[in-house]
Amino acid sequence: MDKTEKEYQEIIDKLKEDLYNYEIFFDNSEEAFFIHIDGVPIVMNNAALKLIGIKREELANFLLYDFIAEEDLEMVKNKIRSGFEGVYEFRIKRKNGEKIPCRFYVKKILYRDKIARVVFVRDISDEIKKLQEQEKQIKDIEKYRKVLVAMAKAISKIEISYERTIEIIIEMAHFAINSCCCGFWMLEDNNKYLQPIILITEDLNKEDYRIDLHNLNKDFIENRINIIESIEIREKIFPKSKCKEKILLMSPVKYEENFIGVIIFFRNSPWLQYEQDFIASVSDMVMLAFEKWNRKWAEEELQTTLKE
Repeated sequence: MDKTEKEYQEIIDKLKEDLYNYEIFFDNSEEAFFIHIDGVPIVMNNAALKLIGIKREELANFLLYDFIAEEDLEMVKNKIRSGFEGVYEFRIKRKNGEKIPCRFYVKKILYRDKIARVVFVRDISDEIKKLQEQEKQIKDIEKYRKVLVAMAKAISKIEISYERTIEIIIEMAHFAINSCCCGFWMLEDNNKYLQPIILITEDLNKEDYRIDLHNLNKDFIENRINIIESIEIREKIFPKSKCKEKILLMSPVKYEENFIGVIIFFRNSPWLQYEQDFIASVSDMVMLAFEKWNRKWAEEELQTTLKE
C-alpha cells in the first residue's frame, strides 16, 4: 500500500469513527430532535421517538403533521410554508392521543442537496405547570390577604359574643382554604381536654372531636404551625372522627402568653408554605378576637361598677 492509499484509508477510518460517534450522540442524546423535509420526517432520534410514542420502524408510516395537535396544525403548516427559522411553541399529539406542550427550535440545513429543517424539541409541561402554580400562588396570597383584612374589620366592629366572632373567622378561613373540616378547640377549666367551641364538619356529634390534652405532643402546643400526616397520631387525637383520614394542620392560640386552645383544619391535599402562613395568621386573628372581647367585657364591667 503506497502512501497515498494509506492516507485515504486513514481518512475513511476517521470518517467511520466520526460517523459512529455521531450515531452514538444522535441516538443517546436526551435532547429530542429530528430532521424533516416539508413535513416528511427523514431521521428522528430515540428521545424524539419516545416523546411522540412510536417505534423507529413505525416512523415511515407517519408524517410530521400526524403528531401535531389539531388546534395548532394550521399554524405549524404556515410556519413550514414560510420557511420559518427560530423558536416557537405548540402541542404535539402522541400516538396515544395525549397532547404535550413543547418548545421547538427550527433551523434550515442542506440535507442530500435538499432544503431540510432540523428541529430540536423540548417538553415544557413541567415549565408550564410551575408557571401555573406560581400564578395560583400569587392569586391565593392576594385572596388570603383580603380575607385577613375582612377578619380584622370583623374584629374591630365586635358587638356580638367572641364565640360568634371566632366562628365568622373560622368560616372565612374554611372557604378560603377549601378545608373539609375545621374549628376552634378551647381549653376546658380542668386543663385536661380541648372542647370544640366552633366546628365546621359533616359529622353531627361534637363529642367525637373532643381532644384529650395528654394525646397532644408538647410541640403541637409550642410550635406555631403543626402538620400531622401520620394516621396513627391523627387516630390518637381523634379516635372517632371521620376526618382523621385527612391531613391535619394545627395552630395553637395563646392569650397573654397562655395557651387557650387550637385551630385545626383538615384537608385532602398537602399544605403549601403560604397556606401554612395564612393559617398561622388566622390563629392570630382568633387571639385578637378573644383579646378584643375580653377588653370589651372589662370596659363594660368597669362602666357598670362606676355607675353603681
